[in-house]
Amino acid sequence: MADETSDWEAASSWTMLGDDALDVWRVHLDALDLPTSAVLGAALSPDEAARAMRYHRFIDRERFKRGRGVLRALLGLYLGRAPDAVALTANAHGKPLLASSSLCFNVAHSDDLALYAFAKRRRVGVDVERVHDDGDWRSIAVHFFSAREQQALSTLSGPALMAAFFAIWTRKEAYVKARGLGLSLPLDSFDVDHEPGSRSVVTMHDVDGGIDAVPGSVSVPQQLGSTNVSPDASWASGSPGSARNAPSSPHLPTSLRADENGLLVAGQEMRGRWTISDLVVEPGYAAALSVEGDDAWRLRPWDWRRT
Repeated sequence: MADETSDWEAASSWTMLGDDALDVWRVHLDALDLPTSAVLGAALSPDEAARAMRYHRFIDRERFKRGRGVLRALLGLYLGRAPDAVALTANAHGKPLLASSSLCFNVAHSDDLALYAFAKRRRVGVDVERVHDDGDWRSIAVHFFSAREQQALSTLSGPALMAAFFAIWTRKEAYVKARGLGLSLPLDSFDVDHEPGSRSVVTMHDVDGGIDAVPGSVSVPQQLGSTNVSPDASWASGSPGSARNAPSSPHLPTSLRADENGLLVAGQEMRGRWTISDLVVEPGYAAALSVEGDDAWRLRPWDWRRT
């Protein structure tokens, strides 16, 4: 991949997040200076500080403190409050959430590179992995990928196999993280496309309380970073929930509604619809986004280091 550093906007250019936008922040945790790290660490809750101390290696403790501090700083930016005043909770599967807020977020990191995704009224998931060529990709796929995905990898070798593996892995992780279901949604229970650079919209249907996964409709091609789109229909299992009695919002598509907390709930025409996209972050990494609802959103990539 080409270096896409110039595509990431300077933090000083940041403006308030709109309903049609999705923000992704790129942060190199090891590059943060000591004064900044100290300020970030001071914003942690007692529980977060205790969690940091459970890491045996110094570098892992520092990355956790800095990563969590950056999250609090960014949430404070979006919410208009001090980082240490941000009240974080978690769902039953451990996914961090904001109490009574329409702002949704997700965090991913690999080594010192951290990504933070933010959206209003629509759940979002992000994943990033450092790409390396020393893995037995087919053996790993047997344990975590669907039969369809394993079959796709069986036809590839060399760099193409490695690229396809990381494309599948990051897309699946981003989708599971967006759903917030943790290990209760196994990675081999749904399919994603293996072609690097793909973007597709996935539609699921809840049938009599069960899951009936069907191929999704493919979105209009769009670039994220420099990723060219060559979409193929994907499958995924699950349903984001019922839209009964949810109040409408004039700022959302007609098939989307906001619940009592302002969070997006899919209407009958859009139930279970998700967009899964590759994201170019920088050379040596693979990353993906999963976004709830239609694909009528625009990406705003921000770089913490650029001012």
